[in-house]
Amino acid sequence: MRATAGLRRRFVVAVGLPLGLFACLAVAMLGYYAYGAASSVLPPSSVLPPSAYAQLEIGAPADAVGRLLPSREMSDPPSEHRPEPSGATCSYYRASADLFVTVDVYRLCFAHDRLVDKTELTAESRLQADRG
Repeated sequence: MRATAGLRRRFVVAVGLPLGLFACLAVAMLGYYAYGAASSVLPPSSVLPPSAYAQLEIGAPADAVGRLLPSREMSDPPSEHRPEPSGATCSYYRASADLFVTVDVYRLCFAHDRLVDKTELTAESRLQADRG
């Protein structure tokens, strides 16, 4: 009897401890994602309000555009791939702070310290690309 109880206790520890640690890690990661990706009040935010996006003009200097941009880019850019302008570097920003739903994304591309392209990737087009 005593050997069986000891074996059972070791089994519970061997299985329960890793599962408990995994659950704690998953909750922490989910909290970090929610905080970082969608919080428009708490920094760092990756949300570019539609009103700020509307103010951006092709050809504008990168430093002028940078003043309207949030503190960081999306941590999970969309899987939808559109051709990037030649020689440009592109950044992605969320259009909304909504969590756990597909939101519109703004892609801004810069080359030679100028905004050369601004593209809105709608939630609908992103869902179709994910299904395809």
